[in-house]
Amino acid sequence: MSKKIQGIALIVFFAVFFFGLVWSAIVPPNNEAPDEAAHLQMVYFLKTHQKIPVFNNEVDLPYLVFDKKMLSGAYYSMAYNSPLSYLPYVPFARSTLEENTKNNLLPLRAISTVFVSLFAIFLFAGLVNISDKKPLLVASITLFFSLMPQVIFSAGYLNIEPIALFLSALSFYLLTCIYKDRNIILYILFGMSLGLLALCKANYLVLVLSLGLYSIYNLSTDTKLKFQGKIIRFLSIIAPVLLLNAWWWIRNYSLYHDPIIFNYIQNLIIKEAPPWFSPPKNSGFNIFSIFFKSDFAKYGYGGFYAGLGGANIFLPLIFYVLFYVTLFLGFILSIYRSIFNKKLRVLIYGSALVLALNLLLFGYKNLSDFSPQGRHFFPMIPIVALLLFLGFEKIKSKIPMVTILFFSIFASIYSLILLINNYFVFGTAYTMAGNSDNIADGFSWQIMRWGNYLNLIDTVFNGNSKLFSVYLTLAYFLLFLILVATLIIWICKTKKWQETN
Repeated sequence: MSKKIQGIALIVFFAVFFFGLVWSAIVPPNNEAPDEAAHLQMVYFLKTHQKIPVFNNEVDLPYLVFDKKMLSGAYYSMAYNSPLSYLPYVPFARSTLEENTKNNLLPLRAISTVFVSLFAIFLFAGLVNISDKKPLLVASITLFFSLMPQVIFSAGYLNIEPIALFLSALSFYLLTCIYKDRNIILYILFGMSLGLLALCKANYLVLVLSLGLYSIYNLSTDTKLKFQGKIIRFLSIIAPVLLLNAWWWIRNYSLYHDPIIFNYIQNLIIKEAPPWFSPPKNSGFNIFSIFFKSDFAKYGYGGFYAGLGGANIFLPLIFYVLFYVTLFLGFILSIYRSIFNKKLRVLIYGSALVLALNLLLFGYKNLSDFSPQGRHFFPMIPIVALLLFLGFEKIKSKIPMVTILFFSIFASIYSLILLINNYFVFGTAYTMAGNSDNIADGFSWQIMRWGNYLNLIDTVFNGNSKLFSVYLTLAYFLLFLILVATLIIWICKTKKWQETN
């Protein structure tokens, strides 16, 4: 990498990092972020019991329950996840008890921020490996996805999406590395990254499979490498995946007769469901009609971009329209390129097939356990980013990329303001009854008095530690603004859009 590309990479990393810290400081505690309490339970279970929990069989973790108030109607603990998803958080659980307070959560939230920042830098590096002629374009696309309100929100609380996002981008980056360099060490690292990703979250298995198959296809079409070398590299990918996951699959099969647990959970839900519980498939929905079920688009497609708080804070419709129009335009342009570039056809058509497969699996899962969370589309971000990059790469004008960069920055900041407004000003976003009175009494955005705004600040930052005080959080936000402004100025001053050195 040239020094310019390294500088851009650092800007991308720290822009996401500092803005993630701002979200960490502001998102309310006590389970206002989706399932944060359930994830905290898992962290403390591993810390105190020092064993892997058995799903639906631990006194310290919730059993399967049914509640009409929930979208899915069924709720269960996070014990179906592998311990890998929680191990990075365990050393930073500071209290001796499971306390769902800001002071206890902030160190754990900072870990989420680090992983999302690493996701950004490896996504950037992977796209640069594909083509290093337009690093500023790559930076714009990277921030377009890293600053998606739902992604940067995930950087601001304890959950298991950040580590999975990081490993997905790392795997993507290593795939681009082995495409350029047949070094056996890179293949081993790629296999290890895929293995950890497969162990992390089951809904990332489609991405693991697609990246693995593409690497094998790439090996098979290499005319310079001998057959023995291909076999060794093939095994270097497969062996780490199997070694890292075999124990988990065997354990699950012995306990639940299901290697990835999900069929076991679905069967358990069907077995123990009360008379009023009726999953979509019982109402006549199938794998195609489920996409038209009420709330599917709102929580699925809408939630992929922004369904904040307890999935009850949504942006104005124009944000979603602009986001998906941008994706659609990128897809169309990438398909258009594939018509004239045979080398890109397998990559682009294969990526489109993976997206379709992931969507169908998402629909199938929701037939029995209706919970169309947009976060379940996160595994597709590296592939969507790749298609967007390939689509926009040949555009000579800077305007489209400057536009999407401005859009992503504005949308993420607007989302943070909307979160503050819905929680701390009006209190309409609270999902836990015990938090409903945590608002700035008498506050109004129109009253331009210091005491008025100090009231809101005190409410938002109540319970924060010193590293997330008002002044330091403001410093993090200013650093974020300086970094993205630097990137925008850099783009505008670059005479040649393809200049790299």
